[in-house]
Amino acid sequence: MLSPELASEAENLDWVPVFGGDVRRCAPIAVNSALVAYARVLSLIGNEIGLASEARAFSQEADNRTALIHRYC
Repeated sequence: MLSPELASEAENLDWVPVFGGDVRRCAPIAVNSALVAYARVLSLIGNEIGLASEARAFSQEADNRTALIHRYC
C-alpha cells in the first residue's frame, strides 16, 4: 500500500521536490489549470446532451477554481 504522500505524488502532473516530497502541501498550477479546462469541457458536453443542471455545476466549479488560482497565484 502506498503512503498518502506517495499516492498524491503519483496522481500529480506538476510535481517538484520543492515541497519535501509531499505534494499535498502545494497547489500545482498545471493541475488546477487542467481541472478548470476539464470542467469547462464537461459543462459544454452537459449542455449539448441536455444535462443543464450538471453543466451549470461544472461551470460553477470552473469559475470557483479560476478565482482561487487568481487569488493565490
